[in-house]
Amino acid sequence: MAFLVLGEVALIVCGVLATFTLFVGQRLQSNRNMHGLPYPPGPKPLPLLGNILHLNKSEPWLSYTQWSKTYGEIIYVRLLGLNFIVLNSEKVARALLDQRSTVYSDRPQMPAHEMFGVDFNTVSLPYGDEWRLHRKLLHNAMRPDSVPKQYEIYTSNTHTLLKNLLDTPEQFEKHIKTFVGSIILSLAYGYDTSSPDDPIFAAVEQLISMLTQSLSPERAAILSAFPFIRHLPAWFPGAAFQRDAIACRKLARQVLNVPFDLVKENMIKGRASPCMVSECIAQINENAGEEERQRMEHAIKGSAATLFIAGSETNTSVLHAFILAMVLYPEVQAKAHREIDSVVGPSRLPGNQDRSSLPYVDNILRELFRWNPIVPLGMPHATSSSDIYNGFFIPKGAFVIVNVWAMSRDSDKYDDVEDFKPERYPLADNTETVPPLTHDPVFGMGRRVYRPVIPTHTLFGMDFSTVMLPYGDEWRLHRKLFHQALRSESEARYREIYLTRARTLLTNLLDAPADFEVHLKSFVASNVMALAYGYETAARDDSMVRIVISLVNLLAKALSPERAAVLSAFPILERLPTWFPGAGFKRDAVYGKQLAAQVLDVPFNWVKDNMAAGSAPPSMVADCLAQIDEKDDYDKQEYAIKATAATVFIAGFETGSSTLHTFNLAMLLYPEVQAKAQAEIDSIIGSDRLPHFDDRQSLPYVDAILRELVRWNPVVPLGEYRTQAAFHTQRQVKMSTKDTIFQKVIVKRMVHMVYEADAWAMGRDEDRFTDVEEFKPERFLNSDGTPIEGSELSNNPIFGLGRRICPGRFASEAFIWTAVVSILAAFRITKAKDAEGKEIDVERQFTTGISVRPVDFPCWFISRSKDREKTIRESV
Repeated sequence: MAFLVLGEVALIVCGVLATFTLFVGQRLQSNRNMHGLPYPPGPKPLPLLGNILHLNKSEPWLSYTQWSKTYGEIIYVRLLGLNFIVLNSEKVARALLDQRSTVYSDRPQMPAHEMFGVDFNTVSLPYGDEWRLHRKLLHNAMRPDSVPKQYEIYTSNTHTLLKNLLDTPEQFEKHIKTFVGSIILSLAYGYDTSSPDDPIFAAVEQLISMLTQSLSPERAAILSAFPFIRHLPAWFPGAAFQRDAIACRKLARQVLNVPFDLVKENMIKGRASPCMVSECIAQINENAGEEERQRMEHAIKGSAATLFIAGSETNTSVLHAFILAMVLYPEVQAKAHREIDSVVGPSRLPGNQDRSSLPYVDNILRELFRWNPIVPLGMPHATSSSDIYNGFFIPKGAFVIVNVWAMSRDSDKYDDVEDFKPERYPLADNTETVPPLTHDPVFGMGRRVYRPVIPTHTLFGMDFSTVMLPYGDEWRLHRKLFHQALRSESEARYREIYLTRARTLLTNLLDAPADFEVHLKSFVASNVMALAYGYETAARDDSMVRIVISLVNLLAKALSPERAAVLSAFPILERLPTWFPGAGFKRDAVYGKQLAAQVLDVPFNWVKDNMAAGSAPPSMVADCLAQIDEKDDYDKQEYAIKATAATVFIAGFETGSSTLHTFNLAMLLYPEVQAKAQAEIDSIIGSDRLPHFDDRQSLPYVDAILRELVRWNPVVPLGEYRTQAAFHTQRQVKMSTKDTIFQKVIVKRMVHMVYEADAWAMGRDEDRFTDVEEFKPERFLNSDGTPIEGSELSNNPIFGLGRRICPGRFASEAFIWTAVVSILAAFRITKAKDAEGKEIDVERQFTTGISVRPVDFPCWFISRSKDREKTIRESV
């Protein structure tokens, strides 16, 4: 198809040179720099033509990215007298578009849009009342509470896509277009289509194709620089673009009017399907005058057509890129298959409820937008007034280009930028935080961003945690559920589960001893998940375990006690926007809430589904759901069960894994303790079997090791402070509810009791313990080797005091004992050696977060004998 090329431009320029020169002179004069400051650096422009001859016409983002290596994060380019400011880094783009949005929220006025009949497009409207009305209509139609209603549309069309791919896989491009078009038409117009040959769908596809060929940003810039060109007749030499414009305007009118009029007709007949257009029309004020009604209908029509055009093109491009990536990177596809199989299994298709359990699949989507940005230069912004940034002058009316391509190739942020690597984004066991996908620059920035509205909630979404609830009825209900499920007599039924998991732990340590940290986390998580949900975790890389590790790591990193204290003292900080200087914690909070919601809902819903199917294993959740009082508030009880189980999951995992990590460190630093414990174990069970709970009474020294562990390094040294103050702002810390006198000291009502119990200080009480920094289990034994009465582990202040004492202490003690005694029976824990055979020194160093745990260290697990190794393998 004929379109505007450089040769045609030359003909036109030659014919109207005088007008051209006058126009450029006026434009340059209007943008005169009154401050005497330089423009941002950039390639030297040619007279009159500027940099248009230097630009890669088909892929201009490559030129801009190459220039950024020479000129920096912000560059200045001139195209035919127009000023272009290109932003090549996310830091600069956010500094201008987010933090100075009043200056950078406009769009360039492009005569080409009107000429080609697409000036209704919401994306390109100038900043003002009409744009605000369009945006309001789109937000109302796409608000978060509308999304669940749309899942049925997504799901049914996805199933149709899969069937079509099974039947005729060679026609995948056609099937993808049908899939995307059908969803967009359903959302915007309630229109059902099953073929890309549908006239409405065919019209938008043809319109997009024509605009793509005829209206590149550079050609649009030519028409902006020389608006008189659009008045040339179609027969004028070099003006073939006029014939394209006529055809485009005809197609644009079809796309704008035909589906809209169809909805109106169906509404009159009472058979319109729910959709954006029907809902918006229904909300027009009945008392509105004709002029106001026409204004509203025009806005609705334009907003819906924008959704239709933009949604069809961008989503089809994303899916094509996805298929290309899977062909080029089969190992990524295989890894995603394994994750999906582990969560969904072979008997059903994935649903939206599975998304939180499929982080690797989510990362594929994130990497798609980086690897192949569907709009490499975003949509151009325009400055509504002149500005100064870092000493550079930015003129009024300049085109501001966000070079998303350059940002996606930032070698300081990404390695191997041309490779497709979803692994570059952290999964659950990484301490970094990942912002939601919709924060990607490809979705825009500033007031022009396209981003779902995130409802406000308690800062990190952790207000369900039992340990942080204020003293009252809700806390009593949670505690009741805890006690029912985790009382000491209930714990006995889980012992076989603990032993089975311990055998798996030993086998994993035999097979891959270097991964001992992973194995210990898996052991703890599998026990906690079995206890709370009856859930059988995968041997490695379980999706739910990854999620809770991610949440724990995020909270440990993002919420230090000092930051929590600041939030408690100044609760107004919760209302700061994420872009506010110093409010980075708000971005962490958004991600934290997402993870917390997954921990809260996913395993709980898994239990409910299995109960409905009659296949739920015994668990805390299953027991509590079965005992719900139908006469009471069902939703309240169910939420309490959900929250209580999630508390078990999070708190049990973090404290359990920290304790076992501390155990390994102690055995390395005090090999004589390890040897003495192994001698005790050997004397009771020998080498032909593994320990059992029946042996516990006969192993007092092993029990003393557990007691000394929580004294030597209490994983929560200040009791609930570490949990409460880290998660909440005001209600989290214990408060005295009335004035109290204790040892002649007045504790005032409502004083924040920051430390529930200083377990660290209690463990270093020199009136009670000698050599407080040494690891000496003997301190908990009488001279005859029997336990000192009252020193039971469950009485340790690390589990809390008073009515806030941890109800799960018996279960925690049981599975930690299982791991400790099993490891001691099977392995010698020794210092690792370097390449020269020298032992690698290990120091007693700890890191603080939600709990206190040792800094990572290397060590070796060496099987104590071939007989024991055989016993381990036969036990699984």
